[in-house]
Amino acid sequence: MGSRLVPFLFTSLAIATLFSFFLIYSPNPLLTIAKQGLNSIQIQPNLHAVQEQDHQDHQDLDHNNIKLQPPTKKEEEKCDLYKGHWVPELRGPMYTNLSCATIPESKNCFKNGRRDSDFLNWRWKPDKCELPLFDPNTFLEIVRGKKMAFIGDSVARNHVESLLCLLSQEESPKDVYKDSEDRFRTWYFPQHDFTLMKLWSKYLIAADERMVNGTGSGTFNLHLDRLDDQWARHLPI
Repeated sequence: MGSRLVPFLFTSLAIATLFSFFLIYSPNPLLTIAKQGLNSIQIQPNLHAVQEQDHQDHQDLDHNNIKLQPPTKKEEEKCDLYKGHWVPELRGPMYTNLSCATIPESKNCFKNGRRDSDFLNWRWKPDKCELPLFDPNTFLEIVRGKKMAFIGDSVARNHVESLLCLLSQEESPKDVYKDSEDRFRTWYFPQHDFTLMKLWSKYLIAADERMVNGTGSGTFNLHLDRLDDQWARHLPI
């Protein structure tokens, strides 16, 4: 019995020693294990798992734990952010329909019956550099005490709705103003004294529709020297 116990104890001690060295000298051992595990399996969309996670689960994602080195001056000079491709993002999205309370009902894909979720797990990768993850806390500190407006049509609206979801992971905004057609909206982040606005405009500049026999023709006269007053009057000037 004693002769068998000695090799067993020696083997156990050796394994424990190797594992200790791995934990001590690896820069991020848990992240290494997690990445290896993800790379060894095929990720399948799981809508039920996404919907069953609560708000706290999404706040505990590893986004803030993964730090990317800032680009060097040489990389900044050569990197074209518009030249790149979409790559899989195994860490998952920055927010979901559960962690973002500002998603409009019409944009809540899962609530409206969408079954797949793989479309969430992608990110834009420039060919010659790495894009750092968006940090809502850093952004809110930069815009502290300021006002920002997204002016335009549905494209501008999509941008502001996405930004709202990103920032709401750090602070929940107050819905300050909404017109009857939901074209003009204002949100306020009291902890950072930051105001975010969505101002609708078809052309950004003044436009008059040409009338033919009292009927709109669908053709507009554009006045390049005048702003569209529908959005300009909402600016806090």
